[in-house]
Amino acid sequence: GNGMAREDDRNADRNDGREAQAKRHVAVMKAVFGTETQASIEAARIVEAGDAPEPAIAEGAEPTKVSFFATGEVVTAIFASDKPVAVLDPASYRYVGGGYMRGWRGAEEELCDAGNLYAILEAFQKSYYAPNKQTASGELYTGRALSIPGVVFSRQGETMQADVAAVAAPNRGRALERNRSERECDLALAERVDTAMRLLAAFGAQTVVVSTRS
Repeated sequence: GNGMAREDDRNADRNDGREAQAKRHVAVMKAVFGTETQASIEAARIVEAGDAPEPAIAEGAEPTKVSFFATGEVVTAIFASDKPVAVLDPASYRYVGGGYMRGWRGAEEELCDAGNLYAILEAFQKSYYAPNKQTASGELYTGRALSIPGVVFSRQGETMQADVAAVAAPNRGRALERNRSERECDLALAERVDTAMRLLAAFGAQTVVVSTRS
């Protein structure tokens, strides 16, 4: 399936008990990892569409390994991968953390549930998400992305940091309903994959972890 999440089918897996759990999780992350969260917010940057850097590969550098994992396996993969690790967040274009705080579950929500990513994304509500609502482009969205260093991931008492690129894939189903063509969808997806790979390469990670929809 599509390697990045779409916004329409997330609510198929919604659970009200998860809303309260999500709120608790974010509060705990802000309390425990407040310093790291603030450092990531300050170091993160919005990358405008088309501005993702040309990757510079150092002579003799070890090749970066790109690994694809189904939803449910991503967090384990982040911890198991050769460090340093960079992670693709298949992001919602308009909503902080997708439907995480509404109890939905998908690829982005899984990442939010595993660390302080949501607490970081939330800081970009006005500068990233609000303007994006004006440029949904018939649900194709744009390559406007977030580059976020040092996101904390926490699992069973173990913590680590990884760099994250938040990039939104086009919502093919909805775009086609809005009379966008298959070709426009394909071009938008190709452009988004290119943006993601440029941003991930710029982190200089040993391993890149990509979440695919299960």
